[in-house]
Amino acid sequence: MRSPRASQKAPLARGDDGFALAAAVIVMFIAGLLVAVAVSTATFTASSGTRDEQSRSAFEAAEAALRTATYRINMKGPGSSECLAGTAVQAAGSDHYCTGEAEHLSNGTTFRYWTSQVLEDGARCAGQTIEAAGGGTVQRCVTAEGVVKGVKERMQERIASSGGSSKLFPVAGILGLEEVEVSGSVSAVGVVASNGLIHGEGSAAFTRGYELGPAGTFEPSAERVCKEVKQGKKTVLSCEESPRVKSGVTVCGNKSTPMPECEAKLSEPFVAALPTNHATESANEDARLENGEDEFFKGWTTENNFNPANHELSLSANGRLTLGGARYYLCNFKATSNSELIIAADAKVEIFVDSPEDPNGKCPAGSGKFESEGDFHFKNLSGKASSLLIMMYGKGPFKLLNGAELQASLFAPQAEIVMNGGTKFTGGIVGNKVFLDNGLQMFQWASEDEELEVGNPGSSIYYRTGWTQCSSEGQTPTEGC
Repeated sequence: MRSPRASQKAPLARGDDGFALAAAVIVMFIAGLLVAVAVSTATFTASSGTRDEQSRSAFEAAEAALRTATYRINMKGPGSSECLAGTAVQAAGSDHYCTGEAEHLSNGTTFRYWTSQVLEDGARCAGQTIEAAGGGTVQRCVTAEGVVKGVKERMQERIASSGGSSKLFPVAGILGLEEVEVSGSVSAVGVVASNGLIHGEGSAAFTRGYELGPAGTFEPSAERVCKEVKQGKKTVLSCEESPRVKSGVTVCGNKSTPMPECEAKLSEPFVAALPTNHATESANEDARLENGEDEFFKGWTTENNFNPANHELSLSANGRLTLGGARYYLCNFKATSNSELIIAADAKVEIFVDSPEDPNGKCPAGSGKFESEGDFHFKNLSGKASSLLIMMYGKGPFKLLNGAELQASLFAPQAEIVMNGGTKFTGGIVGNKVFLDNGLQMFQWASEDEELEVGNPGSSIYYRTGWTQCSSEGQTPTEGC
């Protein structure tokens, strides 16, 4: 019987074990490469996605900046040679633009914008060369930048307003559509105009003369009064001094003879109408008076307050209020007893005083007045009358009495306007009846009021007419656009 054989494996050929090891290493290397590529691709995709998201966010921030700038321009109403730097109205720089500071949004996002003055023919904005549009249309340019974690997007828009370019103040001084009276020692350093009667008394000085509508008259006359009288058998002409000489009233420094260059009679009557897009009960910034945005020092009495129910603002007994918004809607304003109304240095403010006579308003009976007395003080920190525009709908009255001093533009074509008692006023005045008397120290026209146009601030509403995306590398308002 045969013995069983032990089981045996065939011997490996020389070198087979080394080949297997090498193959394993290669497989592992390839797998590692694939993993590295996969990780790199995933990382790149994630990084690319993050940057795309940041770019989109920066784009949206820049678009928000354009809308913010347009809104603020409409609220602030800069003049034709002015523009907006953030929220401040200022004269345009040598490049015709104003530059705003960066403003912060959420999650580290910022935006800023540049705004232009009114564009002249030949200027470029949003890929277009500006040409005169006619019909009173004016255009501006706004460039905006949004930044998210270093990723920047820039864009530019062209905005236009068809609000017209007619001047808000028809004369460089005072217009009383029905009557103007200047009496006492008042000096009117500005043209005085009316469709009706201009009357001077005492030593009133019409420093820059007067203008009359077709039916207007000026008193006292500079014409000598002459009549024929009998002298024996002869009839002779006897003349007295003119009423003006007797009164002491002067026109352009002269009281003895008429002065054609200072005493004009026009062929057309003066016209003044309120802009249609003034502040209203539903479109205003009165909330600033309630939420503390406007500094309101009430002193020691509850009489210093704003009542939103009837839109009445009261200041007395050392009350002090600083206005920094653009448009306020009131039915009544009353200030007395050493109180102060302050206009912030960078603000351009419109105060609209409505009236019960307004069919679209809701002011209560007995309101519609703007009255100040008792050592009330205005402080216009901008130093410009055009930075404070007071408009009134109805008959008022508007009263500035007993030593008040005011730099403002007053447009109240239906109202009676009274200033006296050592008051000083610098700016432009339009009213129905205007009385400057009893110690008014000075009225002086402010040349910056010539910048004010119908509805400025107000009816000159800007809207987008063109848009382009700019290079993200640009550093100036026009570079890369």
